[in-house]
Amino acid sequence: MKPPEVPPELIDAAGLGVGATWSWLAGLGGGAWRVERAHAPDVVVRPATDVEQRAAGAAADVGVGPTVVAMADGWLVVEYLRGAHLTTLELSRPPIVSELARVLRRMHSSDVHLPEVELAGARHRYLEQLDTSSLPGSLLSFAAEADEVERRLVSDGVTPVPAHLDVAANVLATPSGLRLIDCEYAGAAEPARELGQVIWEAQMDPTNVERLVSAYGPREGVSERSTREWAWITGVTWTLWAFCRAGDHSTRCYARRSWEQMNTFWARPTP
Repeated sequence: MKPPEVPPELIDAAGLGVGATWSWLAGLGGGAWRVERAHAPDVVVRPATDVEQRAAGAAADVGVGPTVVAMADGWLVVEYLRGAHLTTLELSRPPIVSELARVLRRMHSSDVHLPEVELAGARHRYLEQLDTSSLPGSLLSFAAEADEVERRLVSDGVTPVPAHLDVAANVLATPSGLRLIDCEYAGAAEPARELGQVIWEAQMDPTNVERLVSAYGPREGVSERSTREWAWITGVTWTLWAFCRAGDHSTRCYARRSWEQMNTFWARPTP
């Protein structure tokens, strides 16, 4: 069923009216609908911020995201891509790692302007929401360590690039190759941070750091060391996030698993 708040001009511009069939798409943040149009290919319609709209347009322009069909008044319409979401296991396969690195390189090559997004600010917000006495003691020391490492990396003056920042959950294998969907969390960030987030979120092993960085190619601030360090920082940040949301049994179990993974994570920086 079509959401009533979709602007009429968007319906007209994208052909979403007579003869169109709307179906809710589960799992996409903010809500999304697949629309089967009478005389045109299917599209996805979703509410989107200005930043998400600009990021989606940039991804489409450099060939790593779905084509943008229309946008208006906080809504975005993009082509519906036929393909399969990749699992973390599939993301760790060597050919996929190499292709994903090239996709990210193209995303980072866009000249779109996006606001900078810091991980440190997120960690501090999570800590403010938590009763720190209930946290594992070493997690607090990890958070302080992550602050220090992030300050050092940012102080290197690496130029931020347009980044997706939620890659692992949004890689689609299509007949035309890998594509990135759902730019809800996009922003400007150091390129090695994006690679590091992929390492943590896809649970990649150390050998894939070399493969990811090598396939990505030479760029200011991108090295195996910086990618590992950003992976560590990501792990600390998302573990704090998990404890913030540990309100029921399933989320408490998830937070505990994240903490256990953090304790054994091979990417912790060395002096």
